[in-house]
Amino acid sequence: MGFGEVTSVSGASFQVSKMSGILGLAYKSISVDNLDTFMDLTNLTDKSFTFYLHTNPDESYMTVPGMESENYMAIDKHNVVEQKYWALKLDSAANGNKTIDASKYKAVIDSGTSLLVGPKEIVDQLIDGINV
Repeated sequence: MGFGEVTSVSGASFQVSKMSGILGLAYKSISVDNLDTFMDLTNLTDKSFTFYLHTNPDESYMTVPGMESENYMAIDKHNVVEQKYWALKLDSAANGNKTIDASKYKAVIDSGTSLLVGPKEIVDQLIDGINV
């Protein structure tokens, strides 16, 4: 499997985040230089993966394929609707008991970011009442 090496970066996210690398898990359609991805090249029939994130980074890990069942349970499963990023059909979002219609949007699950980005009409309602 080929890989890309980053030798220079710019932008605020690289200045404030400590990163030692990125494992791209999106689809080949967005890979740099059209490199094959792990998902393209693996002979696994189950190409699912799961992240277990803990407050202590040393206790966080990834499982390929599938998910562990001991002490964990699947909350829900969703089909990918666009094979670029892991894009899912978004039905709604919630802020406490307030449900926000989001049915005309897709949600992208990206393990490489901690940002919440979205249209103003949804994000404003999500952050309404949050004091920082």
